[in-house]
Amino acid sequence: MRSVTTDLRIQQRLHEYRLDWEALRIRCANNGADEQCALEMVNRLREFVTAIRMAIRDETNDWVRDFTESLGALEKYLTSAAD
Repeated sequence: MRSVTTDLRIQQRLHEYRLDWEALRIRCANNGADEQCALEMVNRLREFVTAIRMAIRDETNDWVRDFTESLGALEKYLTSAAD
């Protein structure tokens, strides 16, 4: 279930990015592509990539924590069952 939440968060970020990118593209086309416009587009792309990386990092960290806790519980159960 958690992966679905992460997927929804990533999809939302992608939707926002696409809308922002088109708005920037249109604005740059109407104003003539200049250095400032290019920098804004690169910065928007950087924000998007960072948000996606953070979502993946958070999901991975949560998975590792849950997996480690499950292994600990299994080890505890097997130790008590062996006694």
